[in-house]
Formats: sequence, C-alpha cells, structure tokens
Amino acid sequence: MSEIEKLKVSTRVMYDELVKQQANVRILDASSSMLEFNDNSGVSHLLFSTSSDKSSSAGAMIARNKNRGKFIAHSLGIPVPDDLICTTFAEAAAFLKKHSQVVIKPLDNSGGTGITTHITSLHSLRTAFAYATEFGEKVIVQQHVDGSDFRLLVVAGTFRSAVERRPASVVGDGISSLRALIEAENSRDGRSYDYSTNQGCIDMGSAERHLSSKIESVPANNSVTEVVGPANISLGGTAHEATHLVTKAMVRDAEKISRRLGLGICGVDMMWDKTTDNYFFIEVNATPGIDMHNDPFWGTATDAIEHYVTWLLDPLGQMAI
Repeated sequence: MSEIEKLKVSTRVMYDELVKQQANVRILDASSSMLEFNDNSGVSHLLFSTSSDKSSSAGAMIARNKNRGKFIAHSLGIPVPDDLICTTFAEAAAFLKKHSQVVIKPLDNSGGTGITTHITSLHSLRTAFAYATEFGEKVIVQQHVDGSDFRLLVVAGTFRSAVERRPASVVGDGISSLRALIEAENSRDGRSYDYSTNQGCIDMGSAERHLSSKIESVPANNSVTEVVGPANISLGGTAHEATHLVTKAMVRDAEKISRRLGLGICGVDMMWDKTTDNYFFIEVNATPGIDMHNDPFWGTATDAIEHYVTWLLDPLGQMAI
C-alpha cells in the first residue's frame, strides 16, 4: 500500500486537491494523516486531518469541548438546547424528569463515541450514563430536540456545503437477523473501519446498545431499520446532499460561530425540524470529514474542497467577516 493510500479519506482528497492546484505537498506521517505544504509565497504549513495551522488553536480547543462551544453559540444569539454537565447519575435523573426525553454524551468526544439518544426511562438513563462515563468523568445531558441532523461546512468563514446525516440502517430480507444484516452490510465494498473510504462500517457495539435483544430479530422483507441512534458517519451513518435545503438563518449562524472561533474549516452541526423550521445548534467540529461533502451518499458533489485548498494556498487569504 502506498503512503497516499494509507491516508484517511478526507486527508487523501485534500492531498489530491493540493496536487491538482500544483502545491508543493509532502506526507509527513501517513498513519496520522499529517501533511506539510507550501502556500503560494513559499511559506510552509502543517495540515492534520483537515485542520491547518491557519486556524485558531484556541478556537479548535473550544470546539472540542461541547459546553464551551455551546457557550460561544449562546453568546452569539444562536439557539441551543437546554443541557447540564453532570458528574452523578442523580443530576442526570433530575434533568430527565424535567425534559422527559434526553440525549447523553461525553463532554469531550468525537465520532459519536459515548452518545446515547432517545432516553426516556431511568433504566435507559443509567445504562447510557455508565457508557458515557467510560470516555470521561463529566457528561452532558441534553434535552431531546425534534428534527433531522444537518452538518453545515464553513470554509474561511463562508458556507460552502451541507449534508443531512442519517443513522446507519439496514434493509430486511425476511430471513436474516439484524445482526447478520449489519455484518453483511459491513462486508460491502465502500465501507471501512479505518476511514479509508467515505463510509464507515456500522459500529456493532453501538448497534447492540441501541437495539438490545432486538438485534437478533428478523425484520420483514424490504423493511428499513435504523440500527444505531446517532447519525454520525463514523458509526456507519450516511450523508445526503442538503446544500439546497438549509435555511438562510442556519447558514448565517453557522458562518457566525465559525468566524468567531477563527476556524479555517469547520462543520457546524444543527438539528432542524423542517415542519416547524426550528433549529438548534449542537456542536462545532474543527476537523470535519470533508470527503462526504465531495461525494455524498446521495445527491451531487460540491466544490468545498477546491475552495478550502485555494484559501490554504493564498498567503493573503483572510477569514470572511
């Protein structure tokens, strides 16, 4: 396997675009997807995953912590769901009593790890709380908000693309169990465990937690079953082109927080209820997977990668304000 093939898919498409734009680019460490490139004035820069040293390090640190990211969003007037940082189950239980349905996630996490959605009972809450604390002592309990999961990609302060992320699902054949269907889907070309393709394998542990004993059941022929709660791509979810769907208000707020954090590229996650047009900011990802905006599971590709690399190579490139 060549060094280029060892790169994670998002970094690989970045590398290809840098080459296409005739940049001097080098792979420093393929296993960690770390590149070095020279901008058009000859100055050397580092690129890790999709994040470059042209982005604010403080902004990236704030984005990594969900509570800090929410604080910035709230200060900018962006709608955010009610939530609570908890260190004890009793605190989480009181929050569930207040909101009836909640989501639990680790305070610091990525890729959907430690998240449990649609929690409505104390029994489910206890299991979810224990799971989230495997990834850190502090967890966030967040009120459930209706809607679909959208990621808005912002490059140099300007919105470029959006996808709707949908939870991993399988189609029944009337014979196979959900577990067997997941295993068959994971063996399909195009899915991988190491981010080498644009679709991750369905995480079996997450499916077992989401489905419980139902994972051994046999769904009807041609029926579609969501097998994981969160819509994260890293858990096997799919990305569907939605650039033409998101509203001007969502775009405005995505650009606003991106510029405030000084991030050259970021994915702004929002839950949007299309029927009521209500949306809520969920979090910012400072190292977003960019490949899904270039080759969405359904729909058309965008020119987001081209614009990002053009900005990276421009020594005078400034964040839009």
